[in-house]
Amino acid sequence: MVCSVPGKHLDLTYLIVWSLTLAHVIGAIICLACSRWLAQVSRIRPEILLPVIIALVFVAAFEGEHDWGDLYSLLFFGVVGWIMKRLGWPRPPMVLGLVVGAIFERYLFISTQLYGWGWLLRPTVLAILACVAWVLYRPLSQIVITLIGQFREIGGHKARFGAAPAFSLAIVVLIVAAMLSSTDWPHDAKLVPLTACSMALTAAVLNLVNELFGPEQKIAAHADSGMKVSAHVPDLGVTDDVVPRRATIFFFWMAGFLALVVGIGFIPAIAVFVCAYMRFGFGEPWPTALGFAAATTLVCYVVFHWALAVAWPPSLLGDLFPALRAATRLF
Repeated sequence: MVCSVPGKHLDLTYLIVWSLTLAHVIGAIICLACSRWLAQVSRIRPEILLPVIIALVFVAAFEGEHDWGDLYSLLFFGVVGWIMKRLGWPRPPMVLGLVVGAIFERYLFISTQLYGWGWLLRPTVLAILACVAWVLYRPLSQIVITLIGQFREIGGHKARFGAAPAFSLAIVVLIVAAMLSSTDWPHDAKLVPLTACSMALTAAVLNLVNELFGPEQKIAAHADSGMKVSAHVPDLGVTDDVVPRRATIFFFWMAGFLALVVGIGFIPAIAVFVCAYMRFGFGEPWPTALGFAAATTLVCYVVFHWALAVAWPPSLLGDLFPALRAATRLF
């Protein structure tokens, strides 16, 4: 690591810091200058926009670690997120945990290594903790009061089994499995995972008990706002039986795109997927489907393959024809 020794390579360190700072400033200026044209994207029909967005999302997911696991995780968490939306689970905490979790773990490790647990008693930390406690006191107290009232009524209800308790039970099993898998880790490595899992397990168990024995509640799909609304909120005016069918078809398309990447390579898969989804998924005319497929493929080829020289994952077609892979680096 370049900056592992304090006081060494400060020129390179400041170069990286200022490069990131300037990149954010330049990006903000470009976005503000082009906001009028960027806003026009919302006017594009979803039949055209959705296949292109899916292809770009898969590319962006692979760009993270250049690993197949990123693509599998994208599909898996897409299904989980849809289930959470349908069952009224709040999704922002999970997204926030995925984004901030690694940063929190890294700096907690640094703090404990430098100061032990004494860093919690430093004035700045105490001030921040006081602000956090002040902000969270009211919502947390309301949640506690609500839970106490609901658990007092548990004895008067029979157990109800359904999709919501089954999902909560799956979450509990997943958390327990994660905790068991970290038992052999070093103490410093498992500190944050066990802390987060313990809090999540407590909340999941309480939620499971409430869903099994508490008063029946119909949670709206807008649980992200923190408010519970009676009855189901219609999704774009369609009936409840239509939504699962459309979601199943959508995720089958995503799984098909992943299968194409495995079979013929990333860039060729983009061309085939965008064209097929527009033509057979939305019924767009062949010229429209072929035109947008060619444009999307060309943009991805120029930006990611030619300019950024992304190392695409190997495909079965490249394994069968090594010369083709060596000549194009696409398969």
